[in-house]
Amino acid sequence: MVDVVEKTGGALYGVPMRLIPLLAGLAVAAVALPAFAAQPKLLGTFTDWDAFTTGSGNAKTCWVITIPKRTKPKEVDHTGVFFMVSQKPGKKVADEVRFGARYDLKPNNDGTAIMGGFKEPLFNSGRDAWAYDAASDKRIVTTMKGAALLTIKERAANGDGTEYDFSLSGFSAAMDAASKACGS
Repeated sequence: MVDVVEKTGGALYGVPMRLIPLLAGLAVAAVALPAFAAQPKLLGTFTDWDAFTTGSGNAKTCWVITIPKRTKPKEVDHTGVFFMVSQKPGKKVADEVRFGARYDLKPNNDGTAIMGGFKEPLFNSGRDAWAYDAASDKRIVTTMKGAALLTIKERAANGDGTEYDFSLSGFSAAMDAASKACGS
């Protein structure tokens, strides 16, 4: 039987406030490098999700982010794992999903986003996993708005299987705040 590490608390599950800017910074670096010099602005905390924005004009980026509530297996360092959805209106990108880890994911191996009977593959690229296209992003985000839990199943480059449960409590409200801030 695999042990499960439980994480509890509010948004970002009790992560010390000093780490929230770090997570936000990592997210910004990945989705809005040109706007990275701008300080991310917290739009709000919505139960288990935080919404941020940075930049302006064509470089404006808005995103929602959370960390897992449960992780498996306990032998793997799950520090820094997150799930986010970003919007980049200047680049005509809406609802782009991203799973991020601090370890390399197995190349040429799909991860899976699971919500109830819904399953969608995610392609691995280094330490991140992404939806295959905008239609897949939209299916995942639409399903997230009506679900309670998102499970991501992945495989590390060394072959270890990992599993993450992300609460979706507050996701819709966080997305509404991000969409409003980005004018979408």
